[in-house]
Amino acid sequence: MAAWMRGECSAAHFDEAVEQMLIANKSAAEVFATFGVRACTDVTGFGLAGHLLEMLDASHISARLHMNSIPRLTGFDAATAHGILSTLHPDNARLARRIQNSDSPPAWLFDPQTSGGLLGAVPENASADVIRELQSSGLDHAAVIGTVLNSTTTPQILCESAQ
Repeated sequence: MAAWMRGECSAAHFDEAVEQMLIANKSAAEVFATFGVRACTDVTGFGLAGHLLEMLDASHISARLHMNSIPRLTGFDAATAHGILSTLHPDNARLARRIQNSDSPPAWLFDPQTSGGLLGAVPENASADVIRELQSSGLDHAAVIGTVLNSTTTPQILCESAQ
């Protein structure tokens, strides 16, 4: 949206963003409920890192993100390469100190979303079935983006490039 407001976003990228924002979280929530998912949050103004850390803090655990598995809108990388970021990005990026294994965490970890979908803690043995059901519900970008790690006193996000 920041790129669009500056007139630096293609119509195709803008249309893709709006299309994704119009997808209601109801069907994803129903799939999660069917599989007994008990921890879930919407990814909105605090970005993926903020919302994930909120979940991790509540359970005193950490997570390893599979960076290559995390879906992003097509024009996002081009916009950030030109220095175009949301006005909320600097506040969200203060969480970078809790990101490990990355010299410079990617901007999309801190990008505030208008309607970014749901992040659910799915048991590993059910993840393939949950993804299959989400995708058959029309949520084509559904993906396993990481794994939960053991308890820790200071929850953190560990980043890995390869899956």
